[in-house]
Amino acid sequence: MENLIVPEHIEIQLTDLSGQPVKVENLAVYIKTKAKRKNDFRLGPYFSDKNGKIEINKIDFMNEVNATYDSGLMDYSSIETNFPEVEIIPYNKAEIEGMINSRTNIWTSLLNGENERWNSINDLIENLEKSENQNIDQKKCERLLSTFDGTQKEFKLKLKIKTKPNTVYSR
Repeated sequence: MENLIVPEHIEIQLTDLSGQPVKVENLAVYIKTKAKRKNDFRLGPYFSDKNGKIEINKIDFMNEVNATYDSGLMDYSSIETNFPEVEIIPYNKAEIEGMINSRTNIWTSLLNGENERWNSINDLIENLEKSENQNIDQKKCERLLSTFDGTQKEFKLKLKIKTKPNTVYSR
């Protein structure tokens, strides 16, 4: 039984349902791992740039793991003991709103590891508030599956999304 091995670099290009790249800036995604015991990880948010690309390096990945441990929300085993299969999923509108609420009212300062990714808690909240996730049709978006088993150090992936009617992005 294999374990998860964190890759050095993950590049995700957002595409339409036909596989053509779309330039959607500020779309937030998370990486879901499957635990062999204890709780699964939901790592993120990771945001797309103006070209519709999401870049995640090993340091940012591990910073999110540390923030998850620091939250104290649930009990987690070591990330390296998770199954190597992961899902990369766009957040839905309710999840974004929930994160904004929790970061405004509960975890009102950056968690361990987050200070490496964000200038302040306000920076994180502002990115969540301007996310484009409300403009995608979550039910028609892909749940991207990949395997982080150490056979590759770098991944170039494509995540298919469906924008809502009358939402225009460049290609």
